[in-house]
Amino acid sequence: MNFKTRFGAFFLLIGLLALLVYYVSSSLATPPASIGLFGILSILLGILLLRRKREPEESSRRFRIIRRWQSRGKKNQEEEEEED
Repeated sequence: MNFKTRFGAFFLLIGLLALLVYYVSSSLATPPASIGLFGILSILLGILLLRRKREPEESSRRFRIIRRWQSRGKKNQEEEEEED
């Protein structure tokens, strides 16, 4: 996870906590609207940061030899089919 993704997850968590506080405090006569607004804005900012265009991950080097063998096997099968 890069910095922007972590920052987005942080805002999403803070926003959910703020909405939880707003919901719990709604049992009061007048719940503070600023907490609810802050929660909604934080959630929106968190979602925007999480959904931002991510950098493509490097392809895994695990099993590279096996993948190479499999691709050679597919090429050989295609060549045999073309010869028939």
